[in-house]
Amino acid sequence: MLRNYLKISFRHLLRNKSYTLINVFGLTLGVAVCIIIFLIINRDFHFDKVHQHYSDIYRVVSTSSNASGKDFSPVSSYPLKDAIEAEIQEINHITRLHFEDENIVKIDNKDLIEEHNIIFTDTAFYDVLDFGGGIESNVLEGNYKTAMEQPGTIFLTEETAKKYFGAQNPIGKQLKLGNLLDCEVKGIIKNVPELSHLQYSMLVSYPTLTSDFIGGFDLDEFGVSISGFTYINIPKNRVEAINEQLKGVVKKYMSDGENSSHTKTLFLQPLSDIHFNMDFANGNISSTSNIKNIYTLAFIALFIISIACINFINLATALGIKRSREVGIRKVLGAGRKELIGQHLGESFLITLISLLLALATVERILPFFNQSFESSLTLNLTNNLNLLIFLGILLLVVSILSGIYPAIVLSSYQPAKALKTKINSMSKSSVLFRKSLVIFQFGIAQALIIGAIVVSRQLSFFHDKPLGFEKDAIVDFYIPETDSLKSERFFNQVSELNNVENISFGLGAPSSENSISTSFSFPEVDENLEYDVSLKLCDYRYKDTYGLTLAAGKWFTKADDESADYKFVVNETLAKKIGFTNPEDAVGKELLTGINSIKAEIIGVTKDFHTKSLHHQIQPVLFLKFPQFYYNAGIKFSGGNLNSSIRNIENIWNEIYPGYIFEYHFLDDKINEFYKNEERIFNISQIFAGIAVFIGCLGLLGLSSFMVSQRKKEIGVRKVLGASNSSIVFLFSSSFLKLLIVAFFISAPISWFLMNSWLTDFPYRINIGIDVFIITIILACLAALATVSFQSIKAAFENPVKALKSE
Repeated sequence: MLRNYLKISFRHLLRNKSYTLINVFGLTLGVAVCIIIFLIINRDFHFDKVHQHYSDIYRVVSTSSNASGKDFSPVSSYPLKDAIEAEIQEINHITRLHFEDENIVKIDNKDLIEEHNIIFTDTAFYDVLDFGGGIESNVLEGNYKTAMEQPGTIFLTEETAKKYFGAQNPIGKQLKLGNLLDCEVKGIIKNVPELSHLQYSMLVSYPTLTSDFIGGFDLDEFGVSISGFTYINIPKNRVEAINEQLKGVVKKYMSDGENSSHTKTLFLQPLSDIHFNMDFANGNISSTSNIKNIYTLAFIALFIISIACINFINLATALGIKRSREVGIRKVLGAGRKELIGQHLGESFLITLISLLLALATVERILPFFNQSFESSLTLNLTNNLNLLIFLGILLLVVSILSGIYPAIVLSSYQPAKALKTKINSMSKSSVLFRKSLVIFQFGIAQALIIGAIVVSRQLSFFHDKPLGFEKDAIVDFYIPETDSLKSERFFNQVSELNNVENISFGLGAPSSENSISTSFSFPEVDENLEYDVSLKLCDYRYKDTYGLTLAAGKWFTKADDESADYKFVVNETLAKKIGFTNPEDAVGKELLTGINSIKAEIIGVTKDFHTKSLHHQIQPVLFLKFPQFYYNAGIKFSGGNLNSSIRNIENIWNEIYPGYIFEYHFLDDKINEFYKNEERIFNISQIFAGIAVFIGCLGLLGLSSFMVSQRKKEIGVRKVLGASNSSIVFLFSSSFLKLLIVAFFISAPISWFLMNSWLTDFPYRINIGIDVFIITIILACLAALATVSFQSIKAAFENPVKALKSE
C-alpha cells in the first residue's frame, strides 16, 4: 500500500508541475531561512557551555549608585581577589585576570606582531574556568602551576605558537610585550574554544603585570579596575550567602564613608548570563547578544515558514477539485477517511522532505557568503550537531503536518457520489473565505517585515546623519605609544609642517571614543559629599580646534595653561546643568572637586554639548583637563589633498620617532560608524527576510491566480463576448487580490507601528515613524502583487473567447 501511495503521490506531483515547483521552491526558501536562524540562535545559546562546571562558575560584577543614577560594570579592581579570599571562606577556587584587547609583541627582539586577546592571570585560572578538563586537558606542555607563579612567564596557544615560530619548538623563546615586559615561553596550551566569551591567544603570569603596563595606575588600589576581572567557582546553593558576604568586602575595602552619596554593590553574575546581559555589555570582554534580537529572529523564522505553509495549503485546497474523482473511487473501493488523510499527509511529507534536502544544499552553498557578510562563523555540521538533527526532524514533521493536515481533512471529507459526478466546487464560500484569510495573513506578515526594514533603515540613517557636536570628517586618529613630552613635541613639529595638515592635538581619544576615563566629581559650594559621574577628556590646548568643539561660555585652555603646574577645567553644558546652572555663563568661575587624584580646580569655560558615545547613550557630563601622562592619542585634522600620501609621510615620521612600535591609525568617521554595526546587521537581515517573505507570498499569488484563471475561463469568454474590454478583465482579477492586500495592510500596520515603536524606545535619540513609512509599504506590496497577478490576468484577457466556449 505504501508503494502504491508513493507512486500516486509522484504522479500527482509530476502532473501538476507548476504547482509542485511553487510549493517546493517556497518551502525550500522558508526551511533554509529556518535553518540559518536556528544556527544563529543555537550558537548563542551554547556560549560558555564548554566548561564542565558551567553552572558553578560566576563572575564578580558591581553596580555603583550616586546622584547621577546607577551604573553596571563587569570589571573589578585588581586586589579584589585577595580581599575575597581573606574575608570569605568556602569558595572552591577564585582567579583574577587582566585582559589586553591588543598590544604589540616582539619576538626574539626582532619581529613585531600586533596581538589580540592577551590575558594576565594566576595559577587558579584553569581551576575556575576548566574549558572542558582543567589543567590536565588544556596544558599540552610545561608545568603551569609552577611557572605561572613566576614573573616573565608566558603560555602560548597552539595557534599562536605556530604563528610565531612555525615548526620550531617555542619553549624557552623570548617575547617582549608592549616594549615593556620581557617574558619567556614556558609552555603550550590548547586553543580556546570559539564559543567562549573569554578568548585568549596567550596566558601571561599575573606577577608579570606592572603599573607601567596599564598606564601608571597602582595595581594595589581598589579604585583601579581598568580591565580587571574576577571569577569564582562555587556551588549554586552558596550564591546568596556569598552575595551577602560581599557587602562586608565593600564596606571594609571600598566604602567612601557614611556621608558619601556613592554606594557600590558587588554580586555574582552566572556564567550563563554573561553573553546575554546587556547591562554589562559596556566593558565586556566579548560581544554581548541582545536576547530581544534572538527572539525577533525566532519569530521571523516562524512567520516565513508559515507563509510557505500557507502557499501549500491554498494550492492544495484549490486543486482539490481535480482529485475529487480519485477520492470518490477510493472511498467506493473501501478506503476510510484515516487512510485518505494518511495518503495526503504522506504527499505533504514527501514535498517537505524534498524541500528540506534542497534547503540543506542551499544553506551549505550560501553560508560562506553569509558568514563573510555578517562577520559570523556558522557551520552546517550534520554529523556532530545533535541539536541540529533534532531541529531538522521536528521541522520536517511540523511543516508536513501544518501544510498537509487541512487539505487532507478537506479532501477526505468529499462525499463519493458528489465526487464521482464532479459536483465538488473548490470555489465554495467556505473554502474561498479560508483561502482569502490565509492570503491576508501571508501579506500581513510580509508588510510587517517591510515596515520593520524601513524603520530600521531610517533609524540607521538618523545615526549616521545626526550632528554629533564636533567634526568627524577628514580627521585621522593615531595611537601614541609613549607619553614622552619631548618625543610628542618632535612628532607635532614635524607633522605640522606637512602641507595639508590643518591641526594636530594630543589627548586620550577623540570626543566620541572608546578611550575614556570616568570618575566622580562634586560641587563643594553645595555639598562635597554629593557625587556625580563624569567622563574625563584628557587633552591639550589644541584639542578644541582640531575636533571643532564650540564654546557656550568662558574660554578654552591656552598654551600657557598647558605649561602651567595649575589645573583648570572646561566642562560641557550637561555638567553645568547637573550642578544647577542652566545658563552656562553662571558656571564659569565655580570650583569642582574630582575623583582623579582629588584635583580641585576652577571652571574656565563651558562647551556646547556633544556626544561622547554612540547615540545609544544620553549625553553625559564631560570635564576637560590637561593630563599629559595619558596622551596616548593624536588627532590630526586635514584640510584636503591626498590623504594617503600624507599618512605615508606621517608613518615615516612615526617610524623615526617611535621605532619598535607598530604604526596604527583610523579615520574618525569610520570609527564612529562602527558604533552601529549591530543596527547595520539587523537592517541587512531584515531586508533579506522581508524580501524572502514577499517573494514566497508572491509565489502563492502566482499559483492561486493561475488556478483562478483556469477555473474561470468560460466566465472570461462570456464576458468578452458580451463586450468586456481586456483592461476590465485584468482589473477583475487584480482587484480581488489587491482588496485582500489592503485588508492585510490595515491589520498589520498598527501592530507593526506598536512593535517598531517599542524597539525605538531603546534609543534615547530616535526617529518618529511617519505616515510615509506606511505609504511606501502599501505601494511596494501592491506593486509586487500586481507584477505577480498581472501576467496571468493579461494572458487570460487576451485569449480568444472561442477557445473557452467551443465545448459549450
